[in-house]
Amino acid sequence: MTVLESQVNVQPAESGEFLSPKDLADAIGVSESSLKRWVDDGRLVAVRTAGGHRRIPLHEAVRFVRAQRLQLARPELLGVPTVPAETSAPTNEPFLQLLLAENALAARAWLVQRYLGGVGFAALSDGPIRGAMTHVGELWKHSERGIMVEHRATDIAIQALSYLRSLLPPVADDAWTALGFTPSGDPYLMPAMMSAAVLAEAGWHDRNLGPDTPLSAVLEAVETYRPKLVMCALSLEEPGEIARHELVELANKLGERGIYLVLGGRGAPAIDLIGREHVLVVASMVELSAFARGLGASRAVAAQQAAES
Repeated sequence: MTVLESQVNVQPAESGEFLSPKDLADAIGVSESSLKRWVDDGRLVAVRTAGGHRRIPLHEAVRFVRAQRLQLARPELLGVPTVPAETSAPTNEPFLQLLLAENALAARAWLVQRYLGGVGFAALSDGPIRGAMTHVGELWKHSERGIMVEHRATDIAIQALSYLRSLLPPVADDAWTALGFTPSGDPYLMPAMMSAAVLAEAGWHDRNLGPDTPLSAVLEAVETYRPKLVMCALSLEEPGEIARHELVELANKLGERGIYLVLGGRGAPAIDLIGREHVLVVASMVELSAFARGLGASRAVAAQQAAES
């Protein structure tokens, strides 16, 4: 047994969360012996069943495929849906078209294939997801049917994002916690979900409170989860007075405790907090990801310096 293997009570057919070496080898089009050698070399992490058989966690298989830029020969062996040929072009439009066609499986497949190809949650959020949701969010202006279409498309996008999120590896037990929400009067769910996924991919424990969250609930969550970062997604260009007042009060309380407040979305510039200490206004999910990763890296450096002193 290598140092990257551990023994766990895993059954071979356990709900798709673990793969046999043969299944993963067939999925990426290599020999089983090559795959076992990669495990022995430490390039791929495996665990052991009670009977001593190697099993690769699904999230580890996904990490390996992305890191090695591999093409899946048989994606169905990983439980990954395939992308219809007509939606395989690397543009943002296919995701929108799949949402409008209510093709939930293909929409999920399209996002998964982009992710396996190396596109992270931040880029997916800033690109195809944001573009599609902006488009469907304008449909109500043209017909009453637009509201129905927007709600269905949003539900399908949520399903796709949730599935993609399930492919992330577990976060380290000692990782920092990030708390996310949208403020009072803001009913949009997707921005907070995307922020949570981006933070989770950056290695944070995320706690998402969802849309239309009053200040009292945010403060209760701060006491419960002790976050290092609080992320507020403002979808409305003109946040209401209640939201403005609550966010200023929140910034004051968080600043006293050294907790960062990050504001994002269309309404973020309208909040009079730009330049405040421990407050950051981001224009994209890529900026949020970079900030979160930077904080995590600085923490790791500080811990290493403390251990060496």
